[in-house]
Amino acid sequence: MTMAMASGSGEPSARELAIEIAGLRQIIDERHQLYEERSQAAKEAVSAALVAQEKLVNAAFAASKEAILKAEESQKGVNERGNEFRQQLKEQNETMIPRTEALAQYTVLGERIDRSFNALSASQKECREDISELREAQRLNEGRALQASVGKTDNRGTIGLLVAIGAVAVALFTAAGGFGKDKPTPAPVIVVPTPAAPTGQAGGSVTDTKSTTKPQ
Repeated sequence: MTMAMASGSGEPSARELAIEIAGLRQIIDERHQLYEERSQAAKEAVSAALVAQEKLVNAAFAASKEAILKAEESQKGVNERGNEFRQQLKEQNETMIPRTEALAQYTVLGERIDRSFNALSASQKECREDISELREAQRLNEGRALQASVGKTDNRGTIGLLVAIGAVAVALFTAAGGFGKDKPTPAPVIVVPTPAAPTGQAGGSVTDTKSTTKPQ
């Protein structure tokens, strides 16, 4: 437009228009190329960003997956230990009795032991009393037996003495001729019983035989 005004004409010439259009086309081409470059750069940036984001997502997914696997392994160990602990508790509950029940049973057993001990003590006391009574009865029986034995020995001694006295009297009577003068009288046999010997000694009797012949 500047060139058209310089030529003194109000309208530009064709050449000027062509030059101006060529300049505009060049500007348009440069702008188009610039826009294309910017668009390409933007596409490349977006692509790079998408690739980087995809890599990050993949890395995060891989890390998350690994963390999940580790957590599952850890939880598996925890579950196994928990199962073992629960099994131990179950076995303990099956094999052991509660504390209250055990204390109750111990109390009952203690009472039974006390009753048994008291009954045993009473039985021992009764046995001691019975043994004392038996010993006392045995001493009384031994005293009575000894007294009876002594009395029996005394009676035997008295009877023996009386028999001896009678035999002596008969012998004296016979020696004095009380049975006749024509026929000799055999001497009487005098048996003198002896007192019963003490325990462990043999008792016996003394036989005294006198033979007297009466003179014709």
